[in-house]
Parts: sequence; structure tokens; C-alpha cells
Amino acid sequence: MMHRMLFEDIKILCPEIKIHFAVPSNFMPVVIDHPYIDQVLDWTKVEPKNYLKHLDTTTICGETEMINAPFPSPHRSDIWANWCGYELKNHNMHINFTEEEIKYARDTLNHIKNRDKVVIFCPYSAIKSKNLDEEQIRGVVEGLEKEYFVCGLHTVDIPGLETTITTRTMREYMALIAVADYIITVDTAAFHVAGGIGKPQVGIFSWASGTVYGKYYKNWQLIQRDRDFTPGWDCGPCYRWSTCPKCPDHNQVRKPCITEITAEEILSAFDKIC
Repeated sequence: MMHRMLFEDIKILCPEIKIHFAVPSNFMPVVIDHPYIDQVLDWTKVEPKNYLKHLDTTTICGETEMINAPFPSPHRSDIWANWCGYELKNHNMHINFTEEEIKYARDTLNHIKNRDKVVIFCPYSAIKSKNLDEEQIRGVVEGLEKEYFVCGLHTVDIPGLETTITTRTMREYMALIAVADYIITVDTAAFHVAGGIGKPQVGIFSWASGTVYGKYYKNWQLIQRDRDFTPGWDCGPCYRWSTCPKCPDHNQVRKPCITEITAEEILSAFDKIC
């Protein structure tokens, strides 16, 4: 999703060139609608020798973030642009949907919702150290369910949520976020889809910097333990999920920066985006 910010400026600088963006095949739908990408390709089928210029952005962000830890690096889009040799001036994602995609999302929510306003709640990430637990999830749901229809969005049912939409495709996932009224999410794809669309949201972060990852998004509230603005907290975001200084047991997946976040904090932040 953050890669989507790169291509507008390339076209402005060199309008005559063609841009082919190569990604893992299962992620091709995430960028297939981008107006400044001429072709989206399966990265396993690309022959770099066939191109005038071939730029590999696979590892530079992880390397940069680890070198700078425990202090945040620039936004990933800016790291990539610098790696590719230019300064990024526009940070637009240019997310577009077909009428059919929006109709699917609206019909899906209209069929299940029991309130006018819909909150999509994404408390799970592919990286387990970023996940909320069932108690945190239930606390958020209980604080919202009298006024809002709250549903999860994931590949499997989420404990603590009565309703989880398990989408079949990534385009469906993105479209549901687009038609919902509000988003509450941990540091996962939903945060960047909502940010790119400008959807009101609460972003819940652990060891990676939400201030950096969300710096180009509007209309959102950050929940994070951060040395710079959390009273009594002297670390984080540190990017050191494997050697947490506040967690002697390094085998513990979820660290204090996520386990100490309360449902009350999330609900208070949500009130500010309504």
C-alpha cells in the first residue's frame, strides 16, 4: 500500500516512460487500479535484462529501520524514493474502485448491519506481536455496540467479535473499508487502505512508529506508547520486537507496548474522529 505513493512523481519527472510494478502475485490486485502504473506484473516472471532500469525495493526499508532503531526512520515511501534516486513530493495513493466493487461492499454491510453507522475493527495483523487480545477487543466492542454496528475484517473469525467478514479477495477487503463509516485498526493493511482513502480511523501501534507510518494521512488518531508523548514511558517505538527492553521473556510475543493499551484509550481516541 505504501508503495502506491511512489508512481505519481515518477510520471511527473519522466512522463514518457512506462512503469511496470512487479509484486508477489497474490498482491497484484492491491495496485491494479493505480493510474500511474502501466502494468502490474508477477515478480517471479520478470526479466530485469529486458528493462532500461530495474529497481529493487525489497529490503531497503527493513535495513534502514534496523540501522536507525530504536529511533524512527523516514516514511517508507520516502526511503524507497531516495533509493530510486528522486525526492518524493506527492504522497497520494490514488485508490480507485469499480462500481461493482463498491456495490458488493455496500450490499454486504447492508445485509448484516443493525445500526446506521458501521465501524470496521481490525485488531489482528499478520505479525502477531501487533495483535490486540480478546479482552481488549471485547472492551472496544462493548463501548461502541449501542450506537454503531461493529464488525471485524480478516481472513478468519476474530475471537471477541460477534461478526467478522472474511473476504474472498483483497479488492473486497479494500472496498469494505471504503464504504464503512469508521475504521479502528492495528498496524496492518487496513490502516494504510483507510489512510489512502482518507477514512476516519484510529490506528493502534506497538513497536513500529505510527507517527511515521501515518504522517501523510489525515483524519486519524494514534494510540501508541511513545517516549516522546506518553507520560512515564521511556522507550518505543523501538523496532526491537525480538529484544524488548521492557520484556525479560523474549519468547513473549506481545510486548508491553501493545498489552498495556486499554479499551478506554481506544474509545477515547475514537470519540475524536466522530
